[in-house]
Amino acid sequence: MSGWLGLAALALSTTPAFAAPEMISATYVCERGVEIAVTYVNSADGSVAVLQVEGRQVALPQAESASGARYGTMGNVSGYFWWSKGDGGTLSWFSAEHSEEVTLYMECKEAAR
Repeated sequence: MSGWLGLAALALSTTPAFAAPEMISATYVCERGVEIAVTYVNSADGSVAVLQVEGRQVALPQAESASGARYGTMGNVSGYFWWSKGDGGTLSWFSAEHSEEVTLYMECKEAAR
């Protein structure tokens, strides 16, 4: 081995083993037939939901929730929020300017795999 590949192999051989993050992918079908693809990435450092929505890829960190799982940026910042519970989900948008959360897609159900 030479070059980059050799250095990478050497670095990996001296690095302690870490658990790989768990990745779970699902597609949800929401009202009006809108599909939202979500990949949940769970690691020792926390969880993130990566959504394909409105032509963009959005990564949302897990936020505090009383029931189910809520993902989104906390604080007074505009952005998406994804709520999931069981096989269902809801996507909303929080407007910091108006201090208001508006539901974009509800009644999202996980499609059969």
